[in-house]
Amino acid sequence: MPAAAEHAPSPITYVTRKFPPGVGGMEQLAAELAALVTQDGAATVVAWDGRRRSLPGFGARLLGLTWRAPGPGALLVGDVGLAAGWPALARAGTGRRVVVAHGLDVVWRPAAYQRRVCEVLPRFDAVLAISEATRQACLARGVPPDRCQVVPPPVRPGPVVADRGRLEATLGLGLGGRAIVLLLGRLVPRKGALWFLEAVVPRLPEEALVLVAGEGPEAARLAEQVRAGGLAGRVVLLGRVNDDTRALLYGTADALAMPNLPTAGDMEGFGLVAVEAAMAGLPVVAADVEGLRDAVPPSPIAWRVPAGDGAAFAHALGEAVGISPEARAAGRQAAEARLAPQALAGRWLTAIRG
Repeated sequence: MPAAAEHAPSPITYVTRKFPPGVGGMEQLAAELAALVTQDGAATVVAWDGRRRSLPGFGARLLGLTWRAPGPGALLVGDVGLAAGWPALARAGTGRRVVVAHGLDVVWRPAAYQRRVCEVLPRFDAVLAISEATRQACLARGVPPDRCQVVPPPVRPGPVVADRGRLEATLGLGLGGRAIVLLLGRLVPRKGALWFLEAVVPRLPEEALVLVAGEGPEAARLAEQVRAGGLAGRVVLLGRVNDDTRALLYGTADALAMPNLPTAGDMEGFGLVAVEAAMAGLPVVAADVEGLRDAVPPSPIAWRVPAGDGAAFAHALGEAVGISPEARAAGRQAAEARLAPQALAGRWLTAIRG
């Protein structure tokens, strides 16, 4: 047999229901995994982009996977929700069957869903959890420890724009020398934004400016807290921001806060925003909970503090906004060395193929 054929990598079939142009951490990871498996060798990507008109085609391809199952090689399922909704994937093909576990897709509370997860998840040959907290959730649902490992998500460094004048124009607000604290993410209870406005902002210096970027079901409550708490001059709610504004925020803010709170039936599987910020050299102060422990390891620009401790958050933010440019550069280099796609490619391919 020719040497090239003898050593050709086994094919990978990757199926995911989360994919760009959809927006979110799962979509980001899906895009990186698709790029990884296709550049490595023979691979097939079956992806739904989230648009209703493309759903029938995705369903037809799923049927094809289970009726005309892939042969030897690996079948990679993008999340536990897809595996629970289409359990035949756990038995499709004759090769290795692998599923990625994110967090919420494991712990989502409906009883019928949990029964299905406990039934289907242990059937896979391997479960790849993106954090230790997610791995523990999988083990609690019957996955054998030797079939469940942590493989952190690859994060691609994005553009960074450091321009206070441009941020002033974007906000319509003079910044002067004010320290800028950024919160960025979906406005849901576990992200802790409402708690932050109530318990941390009053402890920050009067001149500090808090920018909250994101949308979600708590947006109206945050707006009411800004009004009722007299925070109009100290907190600006930006709503959903585009990629250009995100790059400007990462490059111009002085610190990122991730004040997550433990929430039943929900969890932070990892915390991609924390890694994106670190890769931009932006100091990060995060709650010491769940997947944030993996996303925010010890670093020159990282602080983990007890969840729900307003005084600890305010103190850490005071240290973070004064960090030196040299520390920012060291933190950025450490984050890229640990989690950039090229640093993790080998780990993912080995875990997928076994």
